[in-house]
Amino acid sequence: MELFTLLVNPADIDAERVAEAMRAAIVEASPVADGIELRRVPLTGGTGIVCDIANASQETIAKARKAASRPLAAAVIEGYEREWLQKYIAKEVGTEDREGVAAVQEQCDRMLAAKPNEDGVEVFYERRLSKLAEAIEAYLGEERFLNVEGFLRFRAGSYVEELRDSVAYAVDEWMMERQYQEFISLLKYFVYIQEAKIPAAHVVHHGNHDFTLLNERMLPIDTKQMDQFVVELIDKDISYEDVIVSTLISVSPGKLFVHTQTPEEQVIKTILTIFEGRAELCVDCGVCLPLIEERRRK
Repeated sequence: MELFTLLVNPADIDAERVAEAMRAAIVEASPVADGIELRRVPLTGGTGIVCDIANASQETIAKARKAASRPLAAAVIEGYEREWLQKYIAKEVGTEDREGVAAVQEQCDRMLAAKPNEDGVEVFYERRLSKLAEAIEAYLGEERFLNVEGFLRFRAGSYVEELRDSVAYAVDEWMMERQYQEFISLLKYFVYIQEAKIPAAHVVHHGNHDFTLLNERMLPIDTKQMDQFVVELIDKDISYEDVIVSTLISVSPGKLFVHTQTPEEQVIKTILTIFEGRAELCVDCGVCLPLIEERRRK
C-alpha cells in the first residue's frame, strides 16, 4: 500500500538523499517493515518521492510515518529556512537598508545556530526540527500527498511562528543597538564641541561597578557635579555607569586617563568611545599598580 507521496522541488531538496535518509529511519524504527519501498517519480512541479509499505500493521505504519517525518523536516530546514528568514527580515526591515538586513540576519544566525548542550543535544535546532517533524507526521496521518512547499506555507504553523519570533526578536535587538550607537554618537559630538573645563581627569576602575573619579590633582570629583542638561540627555533613570559618564561630560576634562585592569568591559569601551581623542587607557601606571595588587589579594 502507498504510505505517502511527497512533492519536492529539486532545486531546494535532494530527493535521492532524502529518500535514502527516510528509508534508513523507517527501517531503524521498525525493523519488521522490510517491505518498505521508496521510489522517485517525475511529477508536475518537481520530483515525487513515493513510499510504499507492504504487509504492515497499523502500529508499524504509524512508526514508519513518524520515522520518515524527521529526515524530511531536516531537509526542509536545510533547504528553506534561510530563504524564509530572509523573507521575514525583508518584511520587517525593508530591502533598502542593507546594513540592517545583514545585522538582523547575523543575529538570527547566532540565535538559531546549533549549539550542543551538556548532553550533546543541539537545543535550538532540535526544537525547530521537532516542531516541523510533528507537523509533518500529523499531516501524513490525514493525507497521503504532501506538497512540501505548500505544506510549509500553510500547515507548518508552529515552526514558521518560531522563525517569525526569532526575526522579531533580532529586529528588536538591532533597533536597540542602533539607538544605542546613535546615542553614543550624540554624546561623542557633545563632548567634541565642549571646551575643556578642567585640565585632566582620572577614571579609576576597581572592577565591576566600582569607580573613583579624580581631577588633575588626584582629588575626588563630586559625582553630583552633573549638568542638568546632561542628566536629561542620558536618562531620568540613570545607572551608576551613567553617573560616571554624565559627570565626566559635565566637568569636561581636556585629557581623560582611564585606569583599569578590565579594558574589555562595556562601560570602559563606552567611555573611551565618547571621549575619543581625549581619552587614554592605562593599565600599569602608579595609579593602576595598586589595582593590580588589590585584584591579586582577592
